[in-house]
Amino acid sequence: MNVALEITDEGTCADIEPPPPAAAAPSAGTEEERTLLGIRQARDLVLAKNRELIDKLAQAEDQIAELTYERDDLSNARNAAEKNDSGHAEEVAQLRAQLLRLRQERSALSEAEQVYVLARTEIEADLMSALETIRANEVEIGQLRGELEAALAGDGALGQITLQLEDTIRELAETREAQVQIIARHEETVALLTGQVAAAERAREDGDREVKRLVAECDAVKEQAAEEKAALEARLAAVPATTAASSSPRPAPSRKAADIAGKNPVRPLSGPPPPIVPGPPSAVAPSKPTPPAAAKEPLSDKDLRSVIEGLHHFLMAVKSAPEMPEPFAKFDSHLRHLADLSQSGGLDLIHHLSAVASELTNRLRTTPARLGAALPALENTVEMLGWLGLRGRAEMIDARGALVYAVDDDVDNCECIATAFEKVALQTKYSVRPEIALEQIAASACELIVLDVDLPGMDGFEVHARIRKMPGRDRTPIIFLSGHLSTIERLAALADDHTEFVAKPYNLSELSLRALTRIVEARLG
Repeated sequence: MNVALEITDEGTCADIEPPPPAAAAPSAGTEEERTLLGIRQARDLVLAKNRELIDKLAQAEDQIAELTYERDDLSNARNAAEKNDSGHAEEVAQLRAQLLRLRQERSALSEAEQVYVLARTEIEADLMSALETIRANEVEIGQLRGELEAALAGDGALGQITLQLEDTIRELAETREAQVQIIARHEETVALLTGQVAAAERAREDGDREVKRLVAECDAVKEQAAEEKAALEARLAAVPATTAASSSPRPAPSRKAADIAGKNPVRPLSGPPPPIVPGPPSAVAPSKPTPPAAAKEPLSDKDLRSVIEGLHHFLMAVKSAPEMPEPFAKFDSHLRHLADLSQSGGLDLIHHLSAVASELTNRLRTTPARLGAALPALENTVEMLGWLGLRGRAEMIDARGALVYAVDDDVDNCECIATAFEKVALQTKYSVRPEIALEQIAASACELIVLDVDLPGMDGFEVHARIRKMPGRDRTPIIFLSGHLSTIERLAALADDHTEFVAKPYNLSELSLRALTRIVEARLG
């Protein structure tokens, strides 16, 4: 029997039935059946193997599909990981930039905090000083009130003392109000500094610009200092020699010795102070009327007041027309006349003040551009002379020989100041180091302090604050020297009536006159 195998589309084998066999002989049927049976068994075996292979092929296809899916998943995971790595790198860069910025901000905040701590320490010290002053004023007010009550309960002849005590109490009350205002301003300053510390981040860029500005300002200050020094040397070259016969040339101490020691002995005045005689007018000065002859008889209070009133009248004329030479020439002439009259009348203090003022006016005739700056000093001197118009007041005070202490980091400036003060019969002691100056001021009996603002280690305002804390130094006159106009605003904030400002470059004659009037004011109380 013939058997055919066909593989269908489904991948299975199907039997193709042969046509019905032809009738065969009985003897051959058995053999063919056996053959057919073997073929069928082989076919079944092949079919089983085929099914097994088909199953394995399906399993392989399933595994291939799973591997494909896994490959796609791994590819997607790899892409996601690459994206995450790129994002992490950017995040790390951003974090590094933030860390750098935070470090810079922390440095700026640290500097701002240091400034805040220093400012707060200074303000707290000022507040404590103000509180101590207020307490002392309260005690003094209590004492004065007791004295006032006792005076009111006593004889009616004490009315003048009562009025003086009332004026003193009123002045102390005003001083207390001023101290309270200072404390309020300091508290506002503390609040402002606290706000500035909080705004340090916003002020970083401004700080860079400020540094550039300060560098430019420092260069400008250096140039100005060089110009001031040149101008000072020129003025020193024009200063006339001392006319006293007993004086002798004095060698200037070396800068090295002054810097190493940081101090110098008090300049002694050789013998009694010589009378100050105004020098002759300059050849370039305009002509002026010849002053009247000096009085031969003792000067009366009435005549003295008349001369001082005339002096005040001419000063007002100078203030109203400073560009006109004639009013100033009359003022100068009247001032010399007052010096002559007071010398012949035995009024040493009035002679001393008028002679020093006359020396200044004599120099102003050659440098009229300095007249506007010197007018306040002349006006103050005329007011002082008017107060001394009574003979008794002028005779009870003699400012000659008073000690002045100068603090300046330039020894040449100190020497110039000392030389100028010697010409007006004032003794001078100086130092170029603030620490040594503070020690010597505390131990000396100086009646005036000339203080430069720009000092090494601590500025003039810190030195001023320490001087005011010394016992008995709360009313000592202090003259600030500075080339910065902002110093005037800082002095106004101090609310200290015993300080004044002289701008650099200054006139030595003007400085001498200011020093002398300040000393006289302090002695008069």
